[in-house]
Amino acid sequence: MKSVITGMFLLASVANASMLTAHINVDNVFNLYVSISDSALGTLVGTGTDWAVTETLAQSLTPGVTNYIHLVADNQGGPGGFLGDFSVSDTSFQFVNGTQSLLTNTGWDFNTTGFGTSYGNPVDEGANGVSPWGTQSGVSSSAHWIWDPRNCATCTVYFSTPITYTDQTGVPEPASLSLLTGGLALGWLLRRKRAA
Repeated sequence: MKSVITGMFLLASVANASMLTAHINVDNVFNLYVSISDSALGTLVGTGTDWAVTETLAQSLTPGVTNYIHLVADNQGGPGGFLGDFSVSDTSFQFVNGTQSLLTNTGWDFNTTGFGTSYGNPVDEGANGVSPWGTQSGVSSSAHWIWDPRNCATCTVYFSTPITYTDQTGVPEPASLSLLTGGLALGWLLRRKRAA
């Protein structure tokens, strides 16, 4: 009986995990992480090595705390840029703009030394479609390329933005309640069957 109920709770938590989805282009190379501390790199979600290829990545978020998107971008010559759109799957989390969607237009901090230190505002290099990159499919046409204002030809830039946990009521979602109710009913039926 106990294992049935424990299994139901695990299924409920997996089924209701908030997911971050990202569509990213970086000139030239990037690593994307999700962290629960702005000063720690976090869990590697994925990488990209070709600015002309839009990478689509997804990661579950840690409930109950603020999560941080950390992107380490390396420019290996010529212009540098970071273009992306990001979304979270439900209202348990929100970006700095108060919604479940964020573009690289606003809400991003950066520096050239690492995460958790003094940040600045990146420069806006223009909307998706601007030269020299052209239009990148798979990323919102409203997204803008951003980068270090120094426009360094070879450097590493660290981008960060928080994803704030907002569901602090402690009330289970309807799917969790359904699974819990079903698990309790199954346990009651099993107990009744053994007693008979």
